[in-house]
Amino acid sequence: MAVLESTVSTTAVLADLVRSIGRLTDHAEILDSLPPMISRMGFDRAIVSEVVDGSWLPAAVYVPRDRRWSDDIREAGRSAPPTLGIGMVEDDMLVSRRPIVVGNVRGNPRVHQGIAQVSRSSSFAAAPICVGDRIDAIVHVDRFWTRMPFGAEDVFSLQLLADAVGLVLEREVLRKRLRDQPGSAAGNHAAAQVLTARERQVAEMICAGLTNTQIAQELVVAEATVKTHVKHILRKLGARHRAEVVSMFLRSTGPRGLIPEG
Repeated sequence: MAVLESTVSTTAVLADLVRSIGRLTDHAEILDSLPPMISRMGFDRAIVSEVVDGSWLPAAVYVPRDRRWSDDIREAGRSAPPTLGIGMVEDDMLVSRRPIVVGNVRGNPRVHQGIAQVSRSSSFAAAPICVGDRIDAIVHVDRFWTRMPFGAEDVFSLQLLADAVGLVLEREVLRKRLRDQPGSAAGNHAAAQVLTARERQVAEMICAGLTNTQIAQELVVAEATVKTHVKHILRKLGARHRAEVVSMFLRSTGPRGLIPEG
């Protein structure tokens, strides 16, 4: 029962997080806003890093009530950018695209010791945020004060978080492409119009990065009902997967609004 209550709580926090970042349209703003929200998922501190030219650069760090420590950790990473593909623990995520849990941080030669020394972390978990087939960002979390070990539920929560943020970032990539090609949506308005009002509502939530479970909770329906709606949306739009639904629906409704007027 405790696990179920914790999962429901985590799902609610994730839904709130997705709604919050869904209002943002800038990649940097989205990454900067994440760490404080991530701390609500039961983690003490969080680092969100952007992956640039094979290195991961801390973009935002959250240490409760200690902005200077946050800045020091961020500077430790940015002054000596950790490089992917040279044997660091983060390399394990390159192939698996799954979260990792790392212990004995300050004694582990595969850990970025600059960040380890300044943060004084003893263990952490990390997850890749993927946009399409590439790693766009990495989130690191720890429990510096509580010292609670990371369990399977924590890894699952971190994976849900990374997947949700990845979908939101992918949506922004698609929106940018639409803005760069203003004529691309012409004549494509019918795509959204073939959907029922409830299907358009579900499609909008898919575009916001919500999972089937989160959509079911938002609409107060069974998850099986949501799966049926998603199946109908895929068939009506001729989409193979959710990412194509995002692309087609945004092309149909335009970057200024997800739900057609009228």
